[in-house]
Amino acid sequence: MATSVRVSPQEAANKWKERLSAATGEIERGVAKVTVAPGMAAAAQLQKYLNGVTENAQKWRTNVAKVGLSEWQESMKNVGIPRISQGAAAKVSKVEAFQAEFQPHLEAVMKQVNSMPSTTQAQRIQRAVAMMEGNAKFSRSKS
Repeated sequence: MATSVRVSPQEAANKWKERLSAATGEIERGVAKVTVAPGMAAAAQLQKYLNGVTENAQKWRTNVAKVGLSEWQESMKNVGIPRISQGAAAKVSKVEAFQAEFQPHLEAVMKQVNSMPSTTQAQRIQRAVAMMEGNAKFSRSKS
């Protein structure tokens, strides 16, 4: 048995990156062997998820508080933002499908809200509430 760590943190990180990058073919073959959508399998484990969240709430709190503002901004600038257009291009059809379902719902809610009186502040507040409640009732189709 080894008596000490054999590589530096930088070497370990580089080894991880190199091996993960080289494993894409193996990962693709593994993905092809999956027989149940991971989201469906996860959804069947709701109580397990809730228990895990409850049991790890303090750990989550500690970990999310570790990232300071400047570190977050630098990461967004150098990693997150450069990936936005690639992600948007990959998911434009998903957004289009959502909009095709949501916009008719929104039109109906807007028609209802626009038919409500708006003379007083109380009426305008009720219009705002009706808009929020109407949009909260939106539900995607199961397809």
